[in-house]
Amino acid sequence: MARQASRVPTAVSGLLPWHSEVWDLVSAQRAQDHVPHGLLLQGREGLGKRAFAEVLAASLLCEQPSADNAACGSCRSCHLFQAGAHPDFLLLEPEEAGKDIVISQVRDLNHFAVLTRGKSLRKVAVVAPAERLNRSAANALLKTLEEPPADTLLILVSHSPALLPATVRSRCQSLVFGTPAVPIAGAWLQAQVGKDAETLLRLASGSPLRALKLAEADAIDRRNKVLAQVKGLVSGHAEPTAVAEEWLRIGLGDAVACSHGLVTDLVRLKFAPEPPEMVNLDVAEDLGALSRRLESRLLFQLLDKCLDIRRAVERNLNLNAQLMLEELAMTWADPV
Repeated sequence: MARQASRVPTAVSGLLPWHSEVWDLVSAQRAQDHVPHGLLLQGREGLGKRAFAEVLAASLLCEQPSADNAACGSCRSCHLFQAGAHPDFLLLEPEEAGKDIVISQVRDLNHFAVLTRGKSLRKVAVVAPAERLNRSAANALLKTLEEPPADTLLILVSHSPALLPATVRSRCQSLVFGTPAVPIAGAWLQAQVGKDAETLLRLASGSPLRALKLAEADAIDRRNKVLAQVKGLVSGHAEPTAVAEEWLRIGLGDAVACSHGLVTDLVRLKFAPEPPEMVNLDVAEDLGALSRRLESRLLFQLLDKCLDIRRAVERNLNLNAQLMLEELAMTWADPV
């Protein structure tokens, strides 16, 4: 079921630093009263698109927004929104992590769209992540997008817009969130974590919120442990079965992701004509030594092995994690 009071949304005041350009674009549309009936916020995961959607929803529902369209945070509408109880706001999300958004939930949204609004100038519904709409749900949503009520705005948030039907995408205005400039993202992340911001950003492919999650999960320490174990395997000082048991404690997905990142940098070091741009730049000396020791054949075998395991994990196959990690460890230990 869709929820009008599912949780307390993101704080209505303030934006993430790299959101300003998109916010200015929407503000210009609001100034001309040209806000579309459907918005598709798209970009890689970890850029705060959902936070942007909720800040935008709060400002659209606010009774006295500021000159820059920020919600005031103090009116009755803002208090209701912060409490997750605003009658003119609907958040549509999977009922369980990893599950789809189903047609019954979209029917709730369609009913919400035709209801008479309260004191706000419009009703706002956020669908996140929109790519989790199953086919029936997407088709049901399309009906509202094709004949939208004049006072209702649908905001779709997507990390993978290509997974949405073209008919849904074509009926929304796309707002693309690009990877923020390193100085902007780095300064924000440094204020959150206090150290290792540059390394964390590289590990997160430039996505600041993903980098923050990596910091909270001690991703650098985990990477360092995997690197030390890899060095032991390559040198013959570590036994593959014992290393696989250590990796199993880290977790199949995380251990293989670390291994994949290391192998990718090793391939760059082996074949780049100039010093390559590396993700694991902070351990470049260790990787350089490994690159000189490992044959190209082995590096590509490792790359294929990591990719195969990661695809299997993504497809939620019934996996024997211990066996897969043993095979990966034995590949690292392959003598050259």
